[in-house]
Parts: sequence; C-alpha cells; structure tokens
Amino acid sequence: MSGGSGGTRLARKHSLALLITLPFLVLFLVFTSALLLIGITSFQASATNEGRERIAELSAEMETYLESFFEQPLRLVQALGEEISLGATDLGDKEVVTIHLAAQLRHSPWVSFLSVALPDGRFLGAARPPDGSVLSVFEAGWGGDRSLQRRFLGDDDRPGGLIARGAPYDPRQRPWFTAGLLSTDTIWYPAYRYASLDGLGLGVALAVHDKQGQLSAILSGDIGLERISTFLRGVLPQWIGTTYLVDRDGLLLASSSRAPIYRPGAGDFERIPLAQSSDPLLGAAGRLIAASGPGTEPLHLRFKGPAPRTDISDDENGNYLVMQKAASVASGLEVGIGVILPDGLLEETIKRNIRLSLALILFTTLLAALMGVYVSREIARPALSIHDRARRLALGDWSGGPATPGQARELVALAEAFETMADSLHATLEGLEEKVAKRTASLEILVREVLHRSKNNFTIAASMLSLQASSSTSPEASQALEEARGRIISMALLYDRLYRAPEFGDADCASYLGSVIEDLRGTLIGERAIVLEADIEELSLDPKRAATLGIIVTELVTNACKYAFPATGGGRIRISVRGTEGRLSLRVADDGRGFPPGFDPSRDGGFGFTLVESLALQCRGSLAVSTSGGGIVDLVLDIISTTHSAPVPALEDRDEGLGSWEDAGSQS
Repeated sequence: MSGGSGGTRLARKHSLALLITLPFLVLFLVFTSALLLIGITSFQASATNEGRERIAELSAEMETYLESFFEQPLRLVQALGEEISLGATDLGDKEVVTIHLAAQLRHSPWVSFLSVALPDGRFLGAARPPDGSVLSVFEAGWGGDRSLQRRFLGDDDRPGGLIARGAPYDPRQRPWFTAGLLSTDTIWYPAYRYASLDGLGLGVALAVHDKQGQLSAILSGDIGLERISTFLRGVLPQWIGTTYLVDRDGLLLASSSRAPIYRPGAGDFERIPLAQSSDPLLGAAGRLIAASGPGTEPLHLRFKGPAPRTDISDDENGNYLVMQKAASVASGLEVGIGVILPDGLLEETIKRNIRLSLALILFTTLLAALMGVYVSREIARPALSIHDRARRLALGDWSGGPATPGQARELVALAEAFETMADSLHATLEGLEEKVAKRTASLEILVREVLHRSKNNFTIAASMLSLQASSSTSPEASQALEEARGRIISMALLYDRLYRAPEFGDADCASYLGSVIEDLRGTLIGERAIVLEADIEELSLDPKRAATLGIIVTELVTNACKYAFPATGGGRIRISVRGTEGRLSLRVADDGRGFPPGFDPSRDGGFGFTLVESLALQCRGSLAVSTSGGGIVDLVLDIISTTHSAPVPALEDRDEGLGSWEDAGSQS
C-alpha cells in the first residue's frame, strides 16, 4: 500500500479520541446533572430543616408521654396516703391492705411496685416483675416473722400460696423509707436495686401521719427501669430512631436500645453514664452532649461505627441529629430526655428522591446502552479483529487476511503497521528457526557425548579398583577398594541413565535406583538368603544430586548386609522412596539384629555412616536412626527436580576403554 493512498484513507476516518470522548462526555453530563438536581432539591434544603423540626416535635411529645407515665406511681401513692389519713384504710388489717395494693397495681400497667411500711418494721407490697408477668404480693414482720415472703396473687386480689421465703427484711433500711422520712410531701428517690426482684427501680415515697402527727406509714410506688425502657421502645421504635432518659447527673435511667443501664456487682451496682454506654450510638451522643451541653437546638453527630439500621441508611456510618433537653416531670422529678434521629428522616422526601433517582438511572442506563453499542461497533470490533490476528500469528498461523480496521484513523494506522511488522517478523523467524535447529542439534550431540565419556571414565576407574582389589593380599584393603568401586559404579549408573534418558537433563528415580539395587544384589548378596525389596515412587531427580542418592543407598544396603544378619543367615532389606512436600524421603529397613541401644551414627558409626551423614547435609537433608524393631534409617533429601527438558534423540551407545561398568562389576 502506497503512502498516498494510506493518507487519503486516514483523512476520511474519525478520530479515536472523538469516538471515545463524545459518548462518555454526554453520559457524564447527564449523571452530573442528576446528582446536582437530587442534592440541591433534597438533602441541602428540605431534609435538614424538616429533620430539625421533627426532632423538636419528638422531644416535646416524649416529655408529654413521660409526664403521664411517671404520674401513675405518684397518683397511686397520693391516693393511698389520703385514704389512710382519712381512716378509710385500716393499716392493722393485713388482708385489706394487701387487697387494696394489689387492686391499685393491677390497674396501673407501668407501675412495678406499690408498698406500705409501718414504723415497727411491718411491710406489705404488691409487685409486677420487670417482664410484666403474673403479679405477686410480699409481706414481712407480721406475726413476728421477719423473713420476706412472696405469695401468688389470685384473681380476687387475695394472697395465695407461698412462692418463696427470703432473708429477714427490714423496710426501714431501704432507701425509699429513708427518703420518705426526709420530706413532708411526696418525694422522688434515686434509682436503687430491688431486694426481691431483678433490676433497678425508681419511684416516689410519701410519709403518712395520724391526727396527732405521729408517723403512720411510709408509702412507696416504683417504676422498674426496664419498664421505662420498654415504654420508650413503644413510643419511638428503634428503626426510626433512639430515645433515652438520664438523671440530673447524666447517668442512664432507660433507653430504647438493648444496652444495659447499670453494671451489676456483688450486692451492689454501678450506674452507667450516657457517654460510657455500650451502645456505640448512645456513647457517641453522650460524648457530644458532654462537649457541647444540652439545649433546645439539635446537635449534628457524624457517627462512624456499628449503629441501628434505619429506613434512611443501610450502612453503619451516617449523620444524626441529637437533642437532649432537661425536663421536670411528675412533681419535681428532673430528667434529661434525649432523642437521636438520622439526619433527614423524611418519608415523603425519600420517596420523591427515590422516584427521581430511578427515572434518571433508567434514562442514563438507556443512553449508556446506546452509546455502548456504538462504541462496540466502532472501537471494540476492530480492536478484537486485530487481537484475533495477533493471536493466530502467535500460534504460528500465518494464513488468513489482515484485520478489519474500522472507522478510526488510529486503528487503521495500527492495522497497517501491524501487518508490516508481521511480514517482517515472519521472514526473520524463518531464518532464526533454521539457525536454532542446527545449533540445538549440535549442542545436544555435544552434551550427550560429554555424558557418555563421563560414564566411561567412571567405568574405567571402577574396573581399575576391581583389579586392584583382586590382586591385594590384605582383606581390609580389598574390602575398602570394593567399597570405593561400588561408590564409583553409582556415579557411572547416573551418567548412563542421563545419557540414555529421552527426557534430557533429568534422572528417573525408579529406573536409576532399580539399576543400583540390581547391581547390589549381584555384588553383595550372591548366594546369601537375603531378600532385597524396593518400593520406589516415580520421581525426576536433580542430576547434580542423583549420584548422591545412589551412594547413600549403596552404603546403607552394604551396612545392612554386613552387620544386620549372621554370616550364614538371611533376612529382608526394604528400600522405600517417596516424594513428600517437594522433597525425597528415603527409608532403608531390615529385620535383622538392629542397632545397639543408644546408637549414634555420628559417634558410633563407621566411615559409611559418616559418608551418608555428610552427603545428607550437602543435600540440605536430615538423617534419623531407629534402634528398635530391626535397623531403620530414614533420610529426607532435597534432590527432587523442579525442571523438565524437552526430549532429544539418543545417540548410538559406544563403550570405550576397559568396557562397560557391568563388565567391571563382574570382575570383582
């Protein structure tokens, strides 16, 4: 293709930058406009303002609810006190007082405890457990029995059977009795721990006097703090927000969350400050209020961490509005009422934003789909065509026509440059392949020649040692020469296997060790009744370390034949080889007399064990000897090959010098 015609074709094509930028620029503008519209119309304006109004309304509603809630025990105590003052209730009649207390409590569902304590220590009370279950009555000090007795309450509000009998009980020692003595009117006393029920109570006490001014009784009405928490959860469910109640000291009285409001102890308890609540959201709100102080304006809380799920935010982080206001409810009970709401908890605003967002998302998705089709036709298809052409060339397939360039000038120029490069590369590869083939054949012949000569050299050395051993007059020297010959034969075996192996460069463990073991059968065992067994896994050995394995096996089998069995006796020797976690595990075991107790190869072994231990260290391995149940030697060696070479043709076998190593072995 000439340069003029190529330039003319490029001039008629579109710019790749234009094809990529234009559709995504349109998509970006639409998406940005949608974000601006949602942000400006919703979250920056109406959500924040209406959220503030909502939390203020909820705080006022909470105060109203709590006033009516805490008025229940106040009204009961005041009404009972008025009846006693007028003589309508006889405090000496235990059954009448009990029935009266039970009837009053039954019709006041939020009151937990209503009691009467006489100056002499007699006590009567009606209680509702924290879970709001079956009512019961308590008495102590009547008839001389000071133990606190709990009885069932029948449907007729009369005491029934005994439920439990507790320890001696003196109401005059309780905090509500003490609080009642200090005031001439109804008085709220701090939260305290119940003696007969689980949990804490908060209530009001009233001292009642007769016409002569003598103390007639101390009345008390309690609300369990758990009952207050249950009430708060009913006023404002947790999925909408969180509410709580604290006393004037900032200690938790109740909350709509499930977090505890006190830490129980041995016979006592510890109230929990709001800022130390185990509920992360309550704790964060408490710390914010401690830093800013309560007021009539909501505070903004940026919360990070686990928090209750809401209908606004499904994640664990978010913005919240927090308001805590001081309030005096039910004749002087001063509390702090707190409300925590997600910022912008507006159902209609959320629905409107969702509808708008869905419409914009649908429109943007449709536009993106259309743009994607256009981009895929003008960019993706030509790019895939060039990619397919390159893949076929990489696999050696030079057939087929050029890639389809598409409409972009850059892709057309890329396709033309690619085809020019492919033609040049094809011509270059054809010349290189021929040169590489010739050079590889020469190197393979040279390496195999070196291996073959190395094997022959080891064979010659083994033959010379065998001749020297046969001519020696010293049995010890002859034996030493034979052992040296065996080690050299192991090296010759390795190079012979490398020379003959179709996988050039690696040694096959099963084949190599099999040959070593067969040679040991002929040279060591002979006519002896020794059985030599082999269980060898097929492994590729590192050729630099394979000869080491042959020498180790030869030394261990030779040692077993010499020392494990009587001179005329027989036995069994087993060689086992396994690959374990990338390393070779070798075990040579016999059923002979075994090693003596306390045998240490480094100290008690001869030259053979010294050699084996040294070779194991060279292979980054370890050696272990068992001194029971025959002789067992275990080694772990790092000699397994991790590389594999391509198969090469075997050369014609040529033996030089004094002959093959098999012939040399037969001369010993």
